[in-house]
Amino acid sequence: MAPSSPAAPPDPDASRSDGPRPDAPAGRLAPLLALLTGRRSKLVPLAIGILVSALLLGLGGSAATSDDLTSSLPSGAESTEVVRLQARLPQSREQPAIVVYSRQGGALTDADRRRIERDRTALQDLATGEVARAVYAPGAGAAILSVPLRSVPSGGGGAGADEQARSVERIRAEVGKDLPGDLRAQVTGPAGFQVDLSKVFDGADGLLLGVTALVVALLLLITYRSPWLWLVPLTVIGLGDRVVSSLVAILSREAGLVADGATTGIVSVLVFGAGTNYALLLVARYREELRRHEERHAAMRHALRHAAPAILASSGTVALSLATLAFAGLPFDRNIGLAGAVGVATAVVFVLGLLPPALLLFGRRLFWPLVPRFGDPDPARTGLWSRVGVAVTGRPLPVVLGTLGLLVVLALGSLGADVGLSQSEQLRDRPESVLGQETIARTFGAGAAEPTAIVARAGAAREVARVARATPGVADATAGRRGDG
Repeated sequence: MAPSSPAAPPDPDASRSDGPRPDAPAGRLAPLLALLTGRRSKLVPLAIGILVSALLLGLGGSAATSDDLTSSLPSGAESTEVVRLQARLPQSREQPAIVVYSRQGGALTDADRRRIERDRTALQDLATGEVARAVYAPGAGAAILSVPLRSVPSGGGGAGADEQARSVERIRAEVGKDLPGDLRAQVTGPAGFQVDLSKVFDGADGLLLGVTALVVALLLLITYRSPWLWLVPLTVIGLGDRVVSSLVAILSREAGLVADGATTGIVSVLVFGAGTNYALLLVARYREELRRHEERHAAMRHALRHAAPAILASSGTVALSLATLAFAGLPFDRNIGLAGAVGVATAVVFVLGLLPPALLLFGRRLFWPLVPRFGDPDPARTGLWSRVGVAVTGRPLPVVLGTLGLLVVLALGSLGADVGLSQSEQLRDRPESVLGQETIARTFGAGAAEPTAIVARAGAAREVARVARATPGVADATAGRRGDG
């Protein structure tokens, strides 16, 4: 008989039966866990997830935005009713670009007045209505020309916004031509500010998403200490984020959810943050189970059985908390709450449904160079955080009281916080529209740049203006054009 050759060492990840094992998790979730972690079926959930994601991405399209100016205001507020009534006035169809002329530290000269009058005539071709004569500040420190343009709702896009942007740029080119001496001409007003604000947000969604993905990638790289392990959860979460964008777009068209750039940007950050957090919990538990189980599919089943309840409890708390914003007074808060709840729920589905089979595809080598081997000591049982866990569970009441005390101290910083931004404070930089508003506020008064609107019956306009002028803090009040009563 020929001598037998020495047996090769068993491969812990070699193909073997998926039949019942003593270490297989029991209970109602056993079939689902077997589907997600089975040796022969691990490609099934991946294929299903990719197909469903592709279908949703195809159905997503563009989100529907609202042209209603009251969409950012509480439904029962007086200012909301004013906006609705203003739509019945002639000036509601116009959005002025205001040109403010000034000299550094001096009054406007007669030559400046002639230049302003020439500009008024030239700008008439760009206006949708009459360009009225210039209004001069006390002492001729500045003058303003109001150039009416076609109104574009805040946040609106398309051809109307492009036309407005071209008009504002042509106005700036016209008034900036051959300016004498130190005469300045700045274009501001609602139209000028909206054009500058839209430039700030050009490409902002892509930049925000890129920066978020980069930060998450760095955190995953530092945490996992592997040159490629971080790519798997980041790819899964990135796909989940694109699916969330499609779901929000579908809801915006079918359920009336308004999804502007701010909503989609915040939801993307939320999806990446929550998804990365849940992925960390699952991968950390999977690494622990690989030290206790020789076969990686069994390790993943146990990791899912132990990590899923914590992930579901955490995500459920966050999603329900966001969903309570459906009762908020501001439409923006309602939209961001509902979209955020959809984002967190989708992130959990991808982490628990798509990440486990994706991790199993690559085996233990995915953790290189710190590959967890069967039988290795578990640092989670002996390291620093193990001692912290023992200390916390040993004295829960002092830890709870100490944590609450620390939160109270940190919350004291919110007392007296000044919330809300003026138009100019919405921009970190100081474009021409902001500088122009500052010039108007300095020469005409603070309210001239952002006046308060009062809507009254047409017959009471003079009396309302008189009462407004007599109110402390009001610099002036003038009646505008009348609508239908």
